Amino acid sequence: MGKKYKNQHIYCWFLYSLSTLEWIFMKDFVHYFTMRINPFQKYPAMSNKDEMEFWSLKVVHCSVFIVTPFLFQPFWKCVGGLVMFHLTLVLSVTVISIWLMSWKNPRFWNRGERVHQASDPNGQSSSLPQR
Repeated sequence: MGKKYKNQHIYCWFLYSLSTLEWIFMKDFVHYFTMRINPFQKYPAMSNKDEMEFWSLKVVHCSVFIVTPFLFQPFWKCVGGLVMFHLTLVLSVTVISIWLMSWKNPRFWNRGERVHQASDPNGQSSSLPQR
């Protein structure tokens, strides 16, 4: 690995937490206005309902998480709170994702499967799909 990644373990926690800020405040709009997810993949056209949902949720998000706090708190507290919120969000999603990927034999339920009570070798009851 190159020198620029030498200290990644130190700065990754803060920088990766900003990825959700970029996603909410930049990527959504780039995807919306360019109609592309990336240079090779075109984004399907939105219906009027989808566009209304997109813009109304952007307005709600900005009013709840940006406008309202800035009306009642100093600037530095609002920015710090927003960054802490996103840091907590990213770290939580990361820990949960890593935990879920570490399962040895995951069992996924298929649509239409009936669920019944079964007991494991320790005698504890658990819900398992019936085959």
